[in-house]
Amino acid sequence: MKAAFYSKLDAYLNELDTKRQAKYLITAETYEKIVQVLSTETKYDPQFNFWAKKRFTSLKINDQPVVYSAKEKLPIVKYENLFETLNECHLSVGHLGRDKTWHEVKRRYAQIPLELVKLFLSLCDQCASRKTFPKPVVGKPIVSVGFMTRIQMDLIDMRSNEFNGFKWIFHAKDRFSKDS
Repeated sequence: MKAAFYSKLDAYLNELDTKRQAKYLITAETYEKIVQVLSTETKYDPQFNFWAKKRFTSLKINDQPVVYSAKEKLPIVKYENLFETLNECHLSVGHLGRDKTWHEVKRRYAQIPLELVKLFLSLCDQCASRKTFPKPVVGKPIVSVGFMTRIQMDLIDMRSNEFNGFKWIFHAKDRFSKDS
């Protein structure tokens, strides 16, 4: 499921504009650059430095730098950890669908788009088995216009329980008068 998720994710990312592809999700390389920009005065492209300082903050947790969204005050998930993160959130809500999973993801993490949650859920086998399938539309009933114009016939096989030489039971019912 993980390989299928990342292959579909890559296909989705390739459909985006080239400008949006680079910063739609944060890769491990970009994550490290952001950590360096926030922790020291490392000089990358001035535009990247401005973007990183404006959008992110860095905290040290267990001597590991963790990048947080400056606006939402939630941790950022790397591209490489996206599957595990979505799977963890989806399992914590008990396979309850898109909206519950999306709210759990939004509550815990920043910058994970809804499209990725939908993509993940489309690959969940347990959720796919619970989906309801549309029922066929009920057809128009066949209306009988008079006596003996429409008859329902049944032939019942009684060869295993033969009675006085009779092996079959024939039953006919008029649909108009309901007579048998």
